[in-house]
Amino acid sequence: MAMTLEQRGRNVLAWLIGVCFPVQKKTPEQLRQEWQKGGIRKVLLIRPNQGLGDLLLATPVLRALKHLQPEPELHFLSEAYNVLSVLTNTRITRHWVWDKKGMRSSWRLVSFLRGIRRERFDLAIILTSNIPSFTTFLFARMTGATVLACSTEPFYGGANWSRTLAHVEIPLPPEDSPEAAKFMAIVKPLGVSVDYTPEFNVSPEAVQRAAERWRQWVFPAGNRKVGLFFGGNPDRPDRLWPAETWGRLAAYVEAEPTFSLVAIVPPESLRSGTRALERGVFDQARPYLKRSPPQFSDPDLEAVAAFLKGLDLFVCVDGGLFHVAVAAGVRTLGLMFITDPARWVPPVPWVFCLKTDRPDQLSSETVFQKIQEILRPH
Repeated sequence: MAMTLEQRGRNVLAWLIGVCFPVQKKTPEQLRQEWQKGGIRKVLLIRPNQGLGDLLLATPVLRALKHLQPEPELHFLSEAYNVLSVLTNTRITRHWVWDKKGMRSSWRLVSFLRGIRRERFDLAIILTSNIPSFTTFLFARMTGATVLACSTEPFYGGANWSRTLAHVEIPLPPEDSPEAAKFMAIVKPLGVSVDYTPEFNVSPEAVQRAAERWRQWVFPAGNRKVGLFFGGNPDRPDRLWPAETWGRLAAYVEAEPTFSLVAIVPPESLRSGTRALERGVFDQARPYLKRSPPQFSDPDLEAVAAFLKGLDLFVCVDGGLFHVAVAAGVRTLGLMFITDPARWVPPVPWVFCLKTDRPDQLSSETVFQKIQEILRPH
C-alpha cells in the first residue's frame, strides 16, 4: 500500500523527534524486571478516539495489571465520548479526558499537556488493537515515561512511530486475533495473567435506583423479562435490524405467556460512536404490539447497565450498548451482521450471538427461537 503525503509527513516528524530526543530501547524482559522490582509506580494507559465497545474490550488489561501488582496508580487517557466506558472503573486512579474541540485553544492544550507531564509517569502504555494513532504516540512521548506499544510497521505502508517513539516494542498480533487478546498482548510481557472478561462497574447506589425503577411495574410471577433494544447507530445501517423485524420479534415475545417484554429505548440525547443521534425505531415497531410494554430510557450509561441487570435476557444489535451489557454481566443476545464474533465478542458464558452477513438475512422467527432456547428451563 502506497504511503500518502500525510503519512510520510508523520513518519518524518516521528523521525525528527527520535533524532532530537532519542529513546533508549528496552527489551520486554527488562521492563518486566523493572515492574517486578517496584520501579514502576504510576502508569498512564492511552486509548482516545475509539468507540465504547473497543474501550471495554481493553478493560481486562486494567484488571491484569492490578492483579499483578495492586500498588501502582493507573491513570487513563480517553476521549470525552468513550470515557463513559471506564468512568466507573474502580481500578483507575484518575481520568484524563482529551477534548479535541476544546484543545483548539492553545492555553487549554498547553495546560492539559503540562498537567500530564507533572504526574511524572513511569510507564505509558498505548492500547492499540487495530489502527494506531500518531497523536497517541505523541501523547506518550510527552509524558517523559517509558513508552510501551505494539509495532506500527505493518500500518500505513510502514509507519515508523513505534521504532522512533516507543522504548519497548511488542510484535503486532495477527490481524484476525480477538480484539481483547490484542490488547492483552501489549502487557503480557509484564507477566500478567490472561483473562479476557471485560468490566463495566455498577455502583450499589445505581443498582438500588434501578430496583426502584423495576418496582414501577408488575410482571406475572415466574415470567422471564426480555429486553429489546430499539436503537443503534444510524450511521451504520449495515449493523441495524429493520424496524418491522423488531416489531415482529416484539410481537412474538409479547405473545409468549412465560415472557414479559420490556422496551429499551434510546434517549433523545444518546449519540453513537460516530456522534450520530440514535433516534431508535420503537415508534415504527410499536404498531405490531397489542399493548404498550414497559419502556426504559436513560442517558446515564451506569443507570442503563444497572437496569439491564434486572432482565433475564437483553437482545440488541452489535454496538456500544451490547458491549456495556456484556461487561456488566448481563445475559445478552447480540445480533451480528458484518461483525465477526470471534474477534469482537468476549469469551464469557452469558453472551450469545446470531451472525448473518446482512440484516435482512436474519428473521424475527430465528431470533425468537434463539431467545426460547436460551431461556428454556433446564
